[in-house]
Amino acid sequence: MKKHLSKKRVVLAAIVVVALTIASGVAYAYFSSSGSNTGTAGVGSSDPLAVTQGPIPSDLVPGGDAQDVKVTVKNNATFKQSLSALTISLDDTLLPGGCDAGWFIVTSPTFATKVLAAGASVDLTGSIQMTESNSPQDNCKSATLHLNFVAS
Repeated sequence: MKKHLSKKRVVLAAIVVVALTIASGVAYAYFSSSGSNTGTAGVGSSDPLAVTQGPIPSDLVPGGDAQDVKVTVKNNATFKQSLSALTISLDDTLLPGGCDAGWFIVTSPTFATKVLAAGASVDLTGSIQMTESNSPQDNCKSATLHLNFVAS
């Protein structure tokens, strides 16, 4: 058999071997590296809870029974919010002259903290009562009492 290894073929084979050797070396030639950075994220804030009064107590008389003060607290936010207290108070700056704030007892509702889902509401009940006094309480006759509600 005659060998078919010509000079051209030997040179071509050598070039291919060298090229493959270089190419495989390039595939493994790299630097290791790492990187880091910082970023930010924003945290939203709470939205005010909506507080509305139900039926208005209207039968307050000296020494009479306590009247219910019904209140609805609604979460208008698009996320859950907690309600841990509802404070009801008498706005004594708006009482008619001679009508004493001390003649009224306002009681806020007590309850365990509630988590209100988005759009959820809860009904709560406090009370208001007019106490007896040793002096006439005529200056409170037909008065409109203004109540403040604070949900937290």
